[in-house]
Amino acid sequence: MPRQDLFFTAFYRDPSAEKDTTGLSPCLIEHISWEVDADLLGSEVRYTTNDEFLEISLSLLEDGYSSYSWIKAVGRAEGAYDAVDYIAVSYSADRDFNLVLDQRQLTDRGASHFYQLPATDTVTTLFIPVGDFVQPDWTPSYLQRDTPRMEDVYALSFQGREKGSTTDISLYSLRLNYFAPYTTETISSSVESSSYGIRHAPGRILFPREISHGLFTLYTTQGRRVHEEQLFQGNTELRIDFLRRGTYIGVLETSDGRIVHTFSVK
Repeated sequence: MPRQDLFFTAFYRDPSAEKDTTGLSPCLIEHISWEVDADLLGSEVRYTTNDEFLEISLSLLEDGYSSYSWIKAVGRAEGAYDAVDYIAVSYSADRDFNLVLDQRQLTDRGASHFYQLPATDTVTTLFIPVGDFVQPDWTPSYLQRDTPRMEDVYALSFQGREKGSTTDISLYSLRLNYFAPYTTETISSSVESSSYGIRHAPGRILFPREISHGLFTLYTTQGRRVHEEQLFQGNTELRIDFLRRGTYIGVLETSDGRIVHTFSVK
């Protein structure tokens, strides 16, 4: 199976960990090793790689006479998942499919939590809280959990839903993120300091002056991109008085790496 330059990435604030100059503590950064979890009926996964994305084709056969069919492309990365509370995925797909949090004691019984990702013919980025993952309706009571136990997660997988069909997925990025609660701030009448050197003023976001070049993208918590801004030296202020009330996720990408920052407008 291919080994792809996609990343599971969890950044979080950890007072006990040694930080780099950005204030970020890398918790888990690893190439994904892809495997296949398939039935014995002939369902299969096909992978195609290029410079931009990983193409995953999930061919799910109809159920057999005395057995159920299933197909999953399983991505594994070394490291702990327990600090993760959001998953960011950029993809396009011709059919709905499931993103599954594979957990010990649940996956073998088909009872791991999943999130149904909708078909889309354009590249879409979604930020999904792990609390939005659910178990199948038929999960027996002794295996039911209100939310996933992230300490039991050992992989993420893409699961076909439509039997008798092939689901084609173009995966552009897959990231695991921890957004610490105290990185969420309310914009008020006074300038407030925020994590990673980003500050707020009334109707504005202020970026560190030492940034020579970067790209700042604003998303809603549902993953809809609402604004994108190129940052240059001397251009380190962004007007955001056009934003409606709500919580937003800002992603700042520079040559030094990626910074994720959340804030709310009230």
